[in-house]
Amino acid sequence: MEADAANVGESIADVAEQCIEALKKCQESPSLNEDDWAEETLTKFRFWTSTLSVFGDENVSLDAKLALQRDNKIVFVNLLKTLLNCIQECQKSAEEEIEHDGADIARSEEQQDCSPTDDADVKDPPARPFSPWSDDSNRSPTDDPDVTGPPARPFSPWSDDSDLSSSESGDEDDSKQASDHRMSPLDSAKSDLDGLLRHLNTLAQVWAKVLN
Repeated sequence: MEADAANVGESIADVAEQCIEALKKCQESPSLNEDDWAEETLTKFRFWTSTLSVFGDENVSLDAKLALQRDNKIVFVNLLKTLLNCIQECQKSAEEEIEHDGADIARSEEQQDCSPTDDADVKDPPARPFSPWSDDSNRSPTDDPDVTGPPARPFSPWSDDSDLSSSESGDEDDSKQASDHRMSPLDSAKSDLDGLLRHLNTLAQVWAKVLN
C-alpha cells in the first residue's frame, strides 16, 4: 500500500524513460543483443509508448489522461517498474553468464596444462604375450558369433502396440521437461521480459480505444 502511494507521485513517462535507458545499455552486451534481441525489444517498447502517447504533449500524454484516474495510473507505473526489474535481471544474468564462461575457459586451460598426455614418460601398458595355455573362459558371450539375442516377436494382426505408443509419449514428455531444465537463467529472464512486453501491448490496444 505504501509502495502504491509512492508510485502516485511518479509519472508514467519517467518510469518509461528509465526502461528505455536500460534497454539501450542492453545493446552494449553481446549476450543480450544476440540475434538483435535488445534492439528489437527496444523498438517494441518504443512502439508501445507511441501507441499510448506516453511522451506526448502535456495535455495529451498518458499521464495527463489518467490524472484523475489514480488507480489506473498506479497500475501502469507498477507494470513499468516490473518491466524495469526484468530488464535489470537480464543485465545481471548476462554478466553472470560471461563470468561463468570465463571461469570454464580458465579451468579447461588448466586441465590441458596438467594433462598426463603431455608427459613423454607416460606409456600404455604392454600387451599381454600370447600363450597357448591362455584361458578364454572370461570372454564375453557377445564375442561368440553363434550366440544371438532372443528372437523377434512374430507379427500378429492382433498384437497390442499400446505399450509402444505409451513409451514414445513418455519419451516426448521427458524430452520437453529436459528442454525446460536446460533453459539458462539469461534465457529465462529474457522470456519473462518478452512475456511482460506482450501483456503491455495487449493492454495498450485496450486503453488506446478507451482514451481516444
